[in-house]
Amino acid sequence: MRKFSVAIFSTLLLVGQLAAAEPRCERVFNKKTEANQADFGTLRTDFEHSTRYSKVLKAAGEIKDQCALATCHLFSWASSLEQSYLSRTKRKIALSARYLTLGHWLMQSMDVLKATSPTYKVDLSAIPFFSRFQIRRMGLVPEGVWSPTRDFEKPPYSGRLQTYVQNVIDRAKFEVNSTSDSAKQAKIVERAQADIIAIFNDLAGSGPNEFMYEGKSYTPHTFAREFFAEELTLPIVNMVGSEHRSGGDIHEKVNDGFLVVGTNIDRVTETVKALLDMGLPVYLGYEHEATYVDNATGIMSTQAFHHPTNARPLSRRQRVWSERHAGGHAVQIVGYDLDPATGKIVKFKIKNSWGRKGRSRGYYHMYIDYFRAYAQG
Repeated sequence: MRKFSVAIFSTLLLVGQLAAAEPRCERVFNKKTEANQADFGTLRTDFEHSTRYSKVLKAAGEIKDQCALATCHLFSWASSLEQSYLSRTKRKIALSARYLTLGHWLMQSMDVLKATSPTYKVDLSAIPFFSRFQIRRMGLVPEGVWSPTRDFEKPPYSGRLQTYVQNVIDRAKFEVNSTSDSAKQAKIVERAQADIIAIFNDLAGSGPNEFMYEGKSYTPHTFAREFFAEELTLPIVNMVGSEHRSGGDIHEKVNDGFLVVGTNIDRVTETVKALLDMGLPVYLGYEHEATYVDNATGIMSTQAFHHPTNARPLSRRQRVWSERHAGGHAVQIVGYDLDPATGKIVKFKIKNSWGRKGRSRGYYHMYIDYFRAYAQG
């Protein structure tokens, strides 16, 4: 009986503490409201924002929507190819990023199935070089010649597909680990491969083996070779911004088709402008720090929002030192705005892959302070 009484007393004490704490929280909130202070994280009314740009590439295609999947790299590649094709031929072409997503997902699932580690999971994110490698494996399909049977990239299907496929992979690996018979192991993997393909076909449908485009028959690979031979074969140069604002370039050759150039952020900014002046889009990988992004207006700036005193954003050098990194994202830079007085970049126009949301209809405005802090390469 004594233990029961103590339990009741402890519960009443806890409830009493919560009840006592509630008015204190309310007083703090009311005091802040009475002082007419702006809420942290809201846009500053004195922040000068406009949708004006000094240079904007002619739009090559519609805003795409990657939905719930981490396939921004493929969507950015599709937009980049569309823009490059327009620059080369003065004609528009629309590519199916959903086809790329489905093919990438299937290939990644098969690769993880064959991996020996039991902890590997299907990860749809990738770096630009690997994205192009996947596109060369899959080929390309124009919009309008194929559609999945369901919107597999949207909830709830995206989550179900992820769970079902991972279940097949993990169960197969567990069974392979339970036997030393290589013939049995091979049959387990073969059965799992068939199960994975069946799941994709059931929830999304199979990709096209052959299709007609502008009166001619193509496969995904022959289409890619005919329309995008240069973009899919020329070497990739990945310019990476370091934490230092000055210093020489550091070249690191990964292989014959990929060159990494580490340089200062000023050089990166100048190169982006030069490419846009040539009519070329820029594939940008950056850290998406949502605290300094307003989705309604598309404003991306570390200076545009109210924040507590001394809680301003970390500099690039401070974040590199402390290893404080936000989630990666890939987009297209399609324009820039110059300060008429100084001639320096004020902001970049960003073509995103999150659908036509907000007042900017899917385009974002990355101010130079955000770019200098979070641009990766």
